Amino acid sequence: LVDMPGYGYARGSQKERESWRRLVEAYLTDRAPLRVAVLLQDVRRDPGDDERDLLAWLGERGIPVLVAVTKCDKLARGRRAARVREIRAALELPEEAVVPTSAEKGFGIPELWRALDVVLRG
Repeated sequence: LVDMPGYGYARGSQKERESWRRLVEAYLTDRAPLRVAVLLQDVRRDPGDDERDLLAWLGERGIPVLVAVTKCDKLARGRRAARVREIRAALELPEEAVVPTSAEKGFGIPELWRALDVVLRG
């Protein structure tokens, strides 16, 4: 597992963000055998062009993607479910590719590991 710079929401100049994008793309391109990518998406934030571009870039290379929707403990259960559906629709991903999680409360972590296992066993 490798934690890459979060250029979708990270603060930095446009030049710094471009540098991060090149770093991420170079790593992912040269990384063998990359089997799956996990995008962390804050439940309180709409996916942006950076996230969509990254998913398209990964898709073009045949790299499976899971989206861990983070900080789900910050919303009430009904609102959380609606936001996860909205994020999944915005990213045009199947239900099984989007996993609501909370590191603080610990929920969704076993489901994320199971989703990773399914992808890795392919």
